[in-house]
Amino acid sequence: MPGAPVERYTSPRRLTCAACGLTRSSIKPTAAFGRATDPYFDLPLALQAPCAGHVVWAYNRAHLEHLLAYVEATIRERPAPNPDVPAPPTSLLEKMPAWFGAASNRAPISAALRRLRATFD
Repeated sequence: MPGAPVERYTSPRRLTCAACGLTRSSIKPTAAFGRATDPYFDLPLALQAPCAGHVVWAYNRAHLEHLLAYVEATIRERPAPNPDVPAPPTSLLEKMPAWFGAASNRAPISAALRRLRATFD
């Protein structure tokens, strides 16, 4: 957007761990999403587990619940396209790697996500 202030893209970020008290600050112009690390500080995520030769991970409890609902869904339908309405944006789950959506991996992925969810109890 023309005239947008630079601070919008380089706003300070602060990380504070409630468990160990670690604190960090960062001013980075970009974030790297889609990995098992924090997008701003590149630190490993607490919610990750090996699964089917890969690593399944989540940023937080809400993200984990969203992934679990997707994996355990028996029917994954999208509404039929309506020519009068613009197409909806691509969802997070449509961008998942193929191994995550494979029927043969549903049970191990579900088990791994449930193990991660148990850390909240």
